[in-house]
Amino acid sequence: MTKNQAQQALGLVNVAIDTIQKIALQEQEIVGSKHRDHRYVSTILTLQEKKISVENFLKRAESNG
Repeated sequence: MTKNQAQQALGLVNVAIDTIQKIALQEQEIVGSKHRDHRYVSTILTLQEKKISVENFLKRAESNG
């Protein structure tokens, strides 16, 4: 992965996290639940792990010049 690809991936992951959070909140409001569906939570956590991985890659790339 190049630095440019990592930056693009980071942007996409951020959009995906935001979108899924909004969908989960809307569904939660529609069904009147106090708790978010675990599938959304699991997906968001997986995406956050990917985000951390990409951020770490970018930090390493910056430190390597």
